[in-house]
Amino acid sequence: MRRRTTPIRTIVVRPAKPRNPVMLAVVQRLATFAGRRHAADLHARERLQRMDLDQRVRELGEW
Repeated sequence: MRRRTTPIRTIVVRPAKPRNPVMLAVVQRLATFAGRRHAADLHARERLQRMDLDQRVRELGEW
């Protein structure tokens, strides 16, 4: 470990660990899925905003 000194305290900086390629792939996949879901929600929200009130009620099934 390498020590770096600051005026107030001494901070211990650990060397970076090698990344697990399987975990990196899983994290990337989850991030991609979340991005797609957000885009789909945004498109659905825009589509509902373009509809008239009665069309929205029929689409959602709520009153």
